[in-house]
Amino acid sequence: MKKVIGLAVLAALLASVAASHLESPVMAQEKKPEAYRPKMAIVNIAKILKDYDKANAMGKQISELRQGYLTKVNDLRMQLSEKNKMLPTISDSAKKEALDKEMRAITRQIEDIDQQAQKTLGEMSNNTVVTVYKEIKETITAIAEANGLELVMAYPDASEQKDMDSPVVAQIKLQTPALMPFYHKNIDITKYVVDTLNQRYPAPKSTAGAGTADPHVKPVGAGLKN
Repeated sequence: MKKVIGLAVLAALLASVAASHLESPVMAQEKKPEAYRPKMAIVNIAKILKDYDKANAMGKQISELRQGYLTKVNDLRMQLSEKNKMLPTISDSAKKEALDKEMRAITRQIEDIDQQAQKTLGEMSNNTVVTVYKEIKETITAIAEANGLELVMAYPDASEQKDMDSPVVAQIKLQTPALMPFYHKNIDITKYVVDTLNQRYPAPKSTAGAGTADPHVKPVGAGLKN
């Protein structure tokens, strides 16, 4: 009798173990995953470019240099125009040949200035674009790491409130392949990026030392609430 009871107990125990193994996958499926809330932020890239002082200073420098080339060329073109008016009035062949030689020299000078302007301005523009992009990217990365952000996306929009209903801005927002939020709340860190950019990479007061960033400057947005 005792032996029978022992076998019955053993069978029940084995059945219980088997049932627990059969139920474990089902229980695993029913277990709810832990809550996950990604930390994201967005930046208005047009606003950043408009309010980034150093980028504006670099752009102004390029514009002033371009204007200098234009002034030189325009002065030479005026000289060329005046000499061209004089040419029909000269009857002496030697003087006419000399004037024609001067005009050809001025024309070559205009061409040389134009080539120099294209090369210099092109290099400056390319270097400025790369520099500004790297500084914006580094600044956004620093702010994201300081605040535990997992994603920061840029979107195109008006740089000023008065331009929000501009047809040009609306067209850019509708056609752009980049992020374009129709609604967002409390995740726009554009101001922090602009403030930190201007602190880390201040606009040069003089040509010397331009573009030197202080490695000890911490992001202005450190500790911002998401």
